[in-house]
Amino acid sequence: MAALPVLPPESIAVANSSQQLAVQALAVRVTCNEERAAAAEMGRAIAAMEKEVGAAFDPIVDAAHKAHKIAVAKRAEVLEPLTRAKRFLAGCIGGYDQEQERIRRVEEERLRREQREREAAEAVRLRKEAEDRALAEAQWAVELGDRDLAEAILDAPVVVEAPAPVPVIVPSAVQRTQGVAARTTWKFRIENEALIPREYLMADEKKIGGIVRAMKGATRIPGVVAYEEAGVSFRS
Repeated sequence: MAALPVLPPESIAVANSSQQLAVQALAVRVTCNEERAAAAEMGRAIAAMEKEVGAAFDPIVDAAHKAHKIAVAKRAEVLEPLTRAKRFLAGCIGGYDQEQERIRRVEEERLRREQREREAAEAVRLRKEAEDRALAEAQWAVELGDRDLAEAILDAPVVVEAPAPVPVIVPSAVQRTQGVAARTTWKFRIENEALIPREYLMADEKKIGGIVRAMKGATRIPGVVAYEEAGVSFRS
């Protein structure tokens, strides 16, 4: 953590005085006109003290701010090529990963299609075997002289017990690298703003505020209530 700058004695004196004045102001109560006048005078004294604080500390703040801006600008200058290079590499890797994922999905779908075709062919084979068995059993019943049994066998629904399908999963061919975390970021672009549902829209508070300040109590915006807050300002 960076150390705070060393304050000159005059700035320390102003800081102490301002703190004492703030403590005194917080003890003020306004219950009559005399107390209101005293509070107003205290407010004017605080306004004057604010100017003293600004005069004492603004040069220190300005110098620190200037040094901060120079340091931030230099850091950005040094980091910018690295950021650009890292973004380029991330794009290269991301593009490769996306292409490999596309290839994996295509292969997985091809294997699933082949599996469905094999399962369909297997179902046809099993059904034909079941029908052949039923036909043989009916023929056997006829030979035994039991035509009713033969008809019952032929009329019974054919039950085919197909094996449970094995899920087809093609593993990714992308080799992971330690220290490199792959991620997918979903983004969006607005193609037709008029079609966006109302719950995704945001009120233009800056525009509404401008109208309220101009129209005051005469403001007529559906869904908006204009109101006023009382307060005072102090001048030294």
